[in-house]
Amino acid sequence: MKPQLIRPVLDTFPVSATFGQLGRHWEPKDPVTGLGKHHGVDFACPVGTTVRAMSGGLVKEVTSTTLGGLYVAVLHGDGRRASYHHLKASLVKVGDKVTQCQPVATSGNSGTNTTGEHLHLTLRDAKGAAIDPMPEFAPTPFADIGPEHWGFTVAKWARDRLEMSGVDGELRPEEPLSTIRLLALLRRALRE
Repeated sequence: MKPQLIRPVLDTFPVSATFGQLGRHWEPKDPVTGLGKHHGVDFACPVGTTVRAMSGGLVKEVTSTTLGGLYVAVLHGDGRRASYHHLKASLVKVGDKVTQCQPVATSGNSGTNTTGEHLHLTLRDAKGAAIDPMPEFAPTPFADIGPEHWGFTVAKWARDRLEMSGVDGELRPEEPLSTIRLLALLRRALRE
């Protein structure tokens, strides 16, 4: 069974080009229509957005190409290979072992085949064929977010769960919630 993947950027950054989408920016072009097929997924995100490994693996490439700009390629334990393109900076080097959700790069707008700031993600199977990663992303409410957003998102999710469970009477919005207090309330809410 394949491990579930996480989105490399927050859910708040929308998909701007889907896998298999036709357009004039992608190669190879059909001689009749002049359209090419997109072999990845694009996420609209500002330059400098943290890009995280979708799954654990080994960094195989950190390099730059004319079209794709700076990119990082990670070989995952199941033989699949993810590559993150149009980056501003790499946070890893070839040979590094990465874990799922580990920051590997920051997004950018590098390369000539770009129409604006975004992250291009390509996932290939063990035979090298491009595959759509979207159906494999984990469905959890905050599995794909980084530590810089965990506090707000987890607290909001927890408060929602507590409210639904009826334990929310002990929450005071004007007071910050410590991690220990939050976990105690969540344990109690999940038991009730």
